[in-house]
Parts: sequence; C-alpha cells; structure tokens
Amino acid sequence: MGLIEFEPPPCSEPYPLYRFVCIVIAGLIAIGGIGFNILLIALFANRSCATTPPTLYPSALAVLDTLMCVCYVLIMFIDALVSYLKIELHKKHAFVSKL
Repeated sequence: MGLIEFEPPPCSEPYPLYRFVCIVIAGLIAIGGIGFNILLIALFANRSCATTPPTLYPSALAVLDTLMCVCYVLIMFIDALVSYLKIELHKKHAFVSKL
C-alpha cells in the first residue's frame, strides 16, 4: 500500500496586486518607523533627566510605537511577502502552524 501525500490547504488567502503593493509600502514605512523610534528611544534615554515627565511621555510613546511597528511587520508584511511571492516554508513549520 502506497503512502498518501497530504497537501495542506494554504494558510492565508491570496493577495491581489494592489493589496500587496499597499501592504509592502506600509511595511517599508513600518520598518523605517522601527529605526526612527529606536533612535528616539536612544536620544531620550541619554538625556540627563530621562525620567522627568516631558521626556518620559515621548519615550513611552516611542517604545509603544516601536512595538506596534514590529507587530505590523511580523503579522502583515511578512505574511504578504510569503503568500504573494509563494515562498516555500519548511514542512515542519507548516505542520506546527496547523497546531
């Protein structure tokens, strides 16, 4: 008796070209946002009074915005690249993502 190959269904829906282009542009902006926010965090952290309210609030905003940009890149940008460009992932990864 031969082995039956199981082909799992695609994990995400295919992206039309206009949606892919919009996600890629937004992803590139998010990657730039990550870099500039890290620069802001370093700038505010190196101030002589880094814990005063005029410095603490923008520092917290820069940290939260960095996290939001990282989440966008991980959730939307990478998924769009993998799905639209049909990048094959390792079969073990495809099995684990089903769990």
